[in-house]
Amino acid sequence: MLASDRRSNPWTCSSCLVALQLVLAAFGAKAQTGTCSNPVPVILEGNNIIEFPNTNTCGSNTNDGAADGKDMASDDFVFQINSSPFVRDILVGASAERMDPFLVLTEQCRMDQTADTVEAVKDDDADLDLGSTIRFRVPAGAPFFIVIEGYQGAGTEDCGETDVTFQVETTL
Repeated sequence: MLASDRRSNPWTCSSCLVALQLVLAAFGAKAQTGTCSNPVPVILEGNNIIEFPNTNTCGSNTNDGAADGKDMASDDFVFQINSSPFVRDILVGASAERMDPFLVLTEQCRMDQTADTVEAVKDDDADLDLGSTIRFRVPAGAPFFIVIEGYQGAGTEDCGETDVTFQVETTL
């Protein structure tokens, strides 16, 4: 880099920017996973079962809004179910010890969800039952987002660790 470049604008040095990217990569500066912009992929083929134990929903709120009487203002964790050439019936379950998870099924992960943009919201509707399940049919060629949200009720927190299970029940 020329001395005149350094004095006038220190960020014009392309080798400096490359060095900065290498340093950030070396120290693990990565996009957070489990968000709308970086969902955790769920590859469901055949009749397989995929488990994600200890999924922590604390740390980001990338899917927000309200639908079916549920406020989605809590921190969340986002999964994206892969598209497939087959129609599939899928079961998703979430259970926890200290938080009450509810599940949001949507084709778009976004900050302004409404009843028009959400396919389904599933909660057990009981403060003492710390789990929720949802069954749904995924059309061929369509990816879907499953967002794990938390409901703060009597003795529960609105975010925390939850065990999430995905299962294909039927392939048509």
